[in-house]
Amino acid sequence: MVEKFSDEQKLSETVHLNLREVSTGVFYPENQPIFVTTAHITFLKQVAISTPRRRARLCFHPSPGETLHEMLIVHHRTCYVRPHAHLRNAESLLVLEGCADALLFDADGRIADIRSMAAGDAPRRGSSHYYRIPPRRLHALLIRSEWLVFQEVAQGPFDPAMTDFPDWAPGVDATDAIGIAWLENQIHEKPHSL
Repeated sequence: MVEKFSDEQKLSETVHLNLREVSTGVFYPENQPIFVTTAHITFLKQVAISTPRRRARLCFHPSPGETLHEMLIVHHRTCYVRPHAHLRNAESLLVLEGCADALLFDADGRIADIRSMAAGDAPRRGSSHYYRIPPRRLHALLIRSEWLVFQEVAQGPFDPAMTDFPDWAPGVDATDAIGIAWLENQIHEKPHSL
């Protein structure tokens, strides 16, 4: 079980790991190169469980303006990953710990495909470890393990205006529980031909 950090513990560990927090749950290394250890993953989990969105990330790229974004991300199972599409960028994801379902949607909000994603420590029959989603492809993640730890790579710089969140899915104002329940419902309503 991952315990929550106090503000003092978080600050101490941030200094120890040589990281700086640029916004809630988003960290950059103070120096390059960076070698990620179990301590980094544990730290991100402790931060994530203490945040309202139950997620945290360590960005490996030196700044948000970089053309290549590489991140180590942790999501708790109670984290809702909204359906979205990146309008100009592809996205790659490699699962390092845990398992999730990658959901691909058509433009009308119907599930077009479901792919099980898992790390070597959480094998699932027929699961993949890696995906690359092309630009404009609507997708979401439904976390199936206590934690999902993954590396994500995308073209930068990040521009929130270049991410489309369709109005047919629960939005940012929805609770994580409502969003997760909606995703589960979509899976159960999907055509049996998938």
